Amino acid sequence: MTLMSSDESEPQPTQRADEPVPLPPAQRVVDWVEEQVRLGLLSPHEKLPSTRQLAVEIGVAPNTVSRALGALRTRGVIYSHQGSGSFISEGAADAVADRLAQALRRLDEVERNLADMSSRLDRLESKGEGVSG
Repeated sequence: MTLMSSDESEPQPTQRADEPVPLPPAQRVVDWVEEQVRLGLLSPHEKLPSTRQLAVEIGVAPNTVSRALGALRTRGVIYSHQGSGSFISEGAADAVADRLAQALRRLDEVERNLADMSSRLDRLESKGEGVSG
């Protein structure tokens, strides 16, 4: 058996620019729960599937589900009762909507920054056209 030295590694597949970046596993769990709330498929005080069931359904490890549920609890989307499971909180729809609104605001900001950078690049390129090299 041959062990690789720390500077050797297997070639990593490259990701094409037009391919979506895969979400971290815990984020997939968070997104799944939030989508169910947004679509009205999970209502306030409704019990979530068990950690193991969610792990199988979403295709992640149970520890990953536990971390995601912790994040959802922190944001007020769910609450838990020891030994009974996790439930959708009364304010889950508002918490999910707030998060979506924040993401849309960030996206608008990124779009404005990109337009500003594009404009700056156009100005720089037009200044460089008169320079011969």
